Amino acid sequence: MTYEVESKLMKAEEAIKKYVDDGSHIAMAGFAITRNSMALAHEIIRQRKRNLKVSMSIGDMALDIMVGSGAVNEVNYGGGSLDRLGPLVCVNKAIVEKKIKANEHSNFSMLMRFLGGALGLTFVPVKSMLYSDMVNDLMRKGEATEIKCPFTNEVYVALKTLNPDVALIHAQAADTDGNIYIYGPKFDIKEIVYASRKVIVSVEEIIPKERALRDLIFIPSYRVDAVVLAPFGAYPTNLYGYYYHDEEHIRSYAGLQCREDAVQKYVEEYITSVNTFEEFLKKTISSDKLLKLITLARRLM
Repeated sequence: MTYEVESKLMKAEEAIKKYVDDGSHIAMAGFAITRNSMALAHEIIRQRKRNLKVSMSIGDMALDIMVGSGAVNEVNYGGGSLDRLGPLVCVNKAIVEKKIKANEHSNFSMLMRFLGGALGLTFVPVKSMLYSDMVNDLMRKGEATEIKCPFTNEVYVALKTLNPDVALIHAQAADTDGNIYIYGPKFDIKEIVYASRKVIVSVEEIIPKERALRDLIFIPSYRVDAVVLAPFGAYPTNLYGYYYHDEEHIRSYAGLQCREDAVQKYVEEYITSVNTFEEFLKKTISSDKLLKLITLARRLM
């Protein structure tokens, strides 16, 4: 029997080559050091994609290393960090040095831009940023304007909605029909998926549909263009119920302070010198340490 997932199951190399071009607008659904699409981000860097525009509610490590590698020239985001382990050093440095264009939002306004795009709207009204410096900057850039409600005359900020070319998601599982299962905090994943034209999902495992709990489907198969089997595909960040983040590795990365030579050395050592994310894992972390991260994640469920 042929399942739908078989026609969508791809290696990361094939999925990125097929759906991500130079200049693509990418939506990412990670959050600081939670559920980052690291396997897919690594492949983008290996394929030396350039001039990418990235939109996400909260910046994460995947975004930071893509910026540091030179893949990104524009960001729409609501801030971000490596949580308590440090700032997004590459993103912050690139903004200060004007190497990338940054459209800074609130977390809520980014969510609304994705929601509006998912609903097929060209703009979405919000009140949360009225009269702020943030919205004034967006208005200067043509990303927002003020409007009045036709019924009450109330003033709103009208934000341009987002319809990215492709969304990058990391999830816990796909079933053999191609449906996606996501456990734990989901943040803005659904809005991003329905706003984007194409969707690539990397997963920890593929489960037989007979074992799947169908009422837990979070992304239906018809919205997924590529499924990439990538165990530990969020490492060194965490994935709820599967593994904790590698604090030592992330602290070491944050300590680079985005010195250009140090970041390039990191990229060369950990990403471009290997052919796959699996090779990166073998080079970077021992089986014993992975087991400890898995055990800790399960204790915290």
